[in-house]
Amino acid sequence: MVCKQLICHVFSKKYAQLPGTYQVDIWLNKKKVSQKKITFTANAEQLLQPQFTVEQLRELGIKVDEIPALAEKDDDSVINSLEQIIPGTAAEFDFNHQRLNLSIPQIALYRDARGYVSPSRWDDGIPTLFTNYSFTGSDNRYRQGNRSQRQYLNMQNGANFGPWRLRNYSTWTRNDQASSWNTISSYLQRDIKALKSQLLLGESATSGSIFSSYTFTGVQLASDDNMLPNSQRGFAPTVRGIANSSAIVTIRQNGYVIYQSNVPAGAFEINDLYPSSNSGDLEVTIEESDGTQRRFIQPYSSLPMMQRPGHLNIARPLDAIALMQTVIARNPNLLKPRQYMV
Repeated sequence: MVCKQLICHVFSKKYAQLPGTYQVDIWLNKKKVSQKKITFTANAEQLLQPQFTVEQLRELGIKVDEIPALAEKDDDSVINSLEQIIPGTAAEFDFNHQRLNLSIPQIALYRDARGYVSPSRWDDGIPTLFTNYSFTGSDNRYRQGNRSQRQYLNMQNGANFGPWRLRNYSTWTRNDQASSWNTISSYLQRDIKALKSQLLLGESATSGSIFSSYTFTGVQLASDDNMLPNSQRGFAPTVRGIANSSAIVTIRQNGYVIYQSNVPAGAFEINDLYPSSNSGDLEVTIEESDGTQRRFIQPYSSLPMMQRPGHLNIARPLDAIALMQTVIARNPNLLKPRQYMV
């Protein structure tokens, strides 16, 4: 009898349902992201509210490690009220359609930059050997009976095996007096995907993007912007703001629209603007769902080699020959012969 009274009390509330575990479609910021079993409990108004584990929040793309209240918890810890941990969050359970609608501020979510391709989908290519060459020669004969011959061969050779790239650049010259074979450079190179960099061992030259380029024989670790999506190359400012509702954010520069996106209610961050060679501050417009608009100016200026927040550009060569010469210069006795008595 008590159980029946409890059930009647629950269903006497509008939209109320019994707590429990339901198989639901999860919609995050108006996009379906997954389907799974979620446990629901009743709040003070007898409405169902979802329970999530920290691991489930991580799977939804929430920045668990950057939110103090979540970073301290184990992956199997249960979160009863997500709204109290992430301000601006809203959860609504559509029982008839078994659909859980979540609205979470964009700044609390991981998102891929425009043009992003996961490193797991990168292809190292097929194993191969190749050579590119050019050959020129001349045979000059003079009236006096003299004869002059010249030949020049330019070869750029390579081998690819998995992530490794072996490269060699050599030339051969010959004239009437002598012939010579010269190796310009030889090196072994591979991608370091985690660092978005290239590791090089052998003979090469620095990029010379700021300082004068110089050749070296040794090891170099250098960033490779080709591993970044186009929207993350070069410098562009990060635009931050707050939307009072589901809103459209439009960014203009010099009167032209360079970015437009929908954002949920709450704080947002836009960090995937394409770099622009044009100067001029950015005009940011936030258009709320009720049609109201707010505008503010984001200052924008750039200098050579400026980096986006959180980006690191590496260019560090270690010249083995120069290092050895320095060691010998400081310790000249290293190369002197020594006598040992037994």
